[in-house]
Parts: sequence; C-alpha cells; structure tokens
Amino acid sequence: MTARDLQAKAKKAGLPWTHAKGLDTFTPISDFIPKSAVPSPHDLNLWLKVDDELRQNGNTGDMVHNIPFLISYVSRIMTLEEGDLLITGTPEGVGPVPTDSVRLVKLIATVWQHQLTPFNVPIGNHCGHYRIDRHPIPG
Repeated sequence: MTARDLQAKAKKAGLPWTHAKGLDTFTPISDFIPKSAVPSPHDLNLWLKVDDELRQNGNTGDMVHNIPFLISYVSRIMTLEEGDLLITGTPEGVGPVPTDSVRLVKLIATVWQHQLTPFNVPIGNHCGHYRIDRHPIPG
C-alpha cells in the first residue's frame, strides 16, 4: 500500500518517499503458512481481489529474482531472523483501493490449495495528518 499523495509530495521535495508506504494498516499480512505445507514456493499462484474485483494475479515463478537469491542478497546486508519477512513487491494491477474495501487473497499450487483468511483492512483518510519536510527526527 502506498499513499500516492504523500509519495508525490516527497518526490517533489527530493525527499525519500518510503514513509508513504508505512502508515497504519498499509502492510496487511496473512496467517502464517509453514514451509512444510508448501510443495514449491517457486510455483504458487497468488491473486488479490478488492470487493470481488480481480486486481492482481501472478505466480512466484514470474518473480525477477528467485527466493534463494533474495535471501542470500538480503543476508549480505543484514541478519535475517526467524519470522522476518521479505516484502518484494507485487504483480501488475496496482491501483487505488477504496476506504473500507474487502481484500481477498488466495494462494494456489497444482497439488495444494490454501485460501488465506479474507481480511478487511480499513484505509482511513490520512489527509492533513502527515508532514513532508527536511526536519530531523527529535531525540
């Protein structure tokens, strides 16, 4: 999730725009699925519906970099601990999400199917509550 208005303001000011991705509710995470329950993480279909409209549909085999490479690369920069998440991006289909919409995500493998618990993530109006500037963080 990205607050596009905050992202645009930060870009215009020449500032980092990553905080436009860090607002409350912007990183909904599903139930935990153990590795042992997944036949192959390199061939999983993942789709996203918003209010019953298919928005994104992709396969982990289409990722630019495979999972072992990503783990290796990130491990050179920082220590990964059990439970850490690598969030890499999404397939095409990025677009606006209306306030209080319902997102349904499903993972499908050839011999295995697991439907993640549908979840409702309220996306509130953040206008006027955040400031984009060059002031250092106090403390």
